[in-house]
Amino acid sequence: MITTLKNNTTVHDFSISGISLNAPQIRALVRAVGENTSLKSLSLSRKHITDDDGADIARNLAQNTTLLKLELEDNNLGPKTAAEIGRMITQNSTIRFIDLESNNLTNSGKENDGVIELAKVTTEILYRYLSSLRLWLRTKTCCG
Repeated sequence: MITTLKNNTTVHDFSISGISLNAPQIRALVRAVGENTSLKSLSLSRKHITDDDGADIARNLAQNTTLLKLELEDNNLGPKTAAEIGRMITQNSTIRFIDLESNNLTNSGKENDGVIELAKVTTEILYRYLSSLRLWLRTKTCCG
């Protein structure tokens, strides 16, 4: 399954719902997705993914140029994952949706650095988008 996904150019949505995978299998899967050139959506929800493995997922997907949606709901993700996802979205310009619901991204409020990093990056991206939109609107208003 993992080797097939790595080399596949036709599959666009992939979910491992109902399939039990251990941590090494999930890491191998994510490395394959990092190299995949057709996948648009990946669901890794409710797989007991640890904070270290979540950070590894983010690092592996930083260079992916096709994935639009990543679902990581209800895992054991924490501050490391939040920080790495923040770094990932500065490098990955295609991803549009990341579901992090029902995780422990702040370690029960004790470690906020990862979430702060994620918020900073999200704010910077939004600011760049709004600046581009404002420039585009000015161009359309004055010249179009």
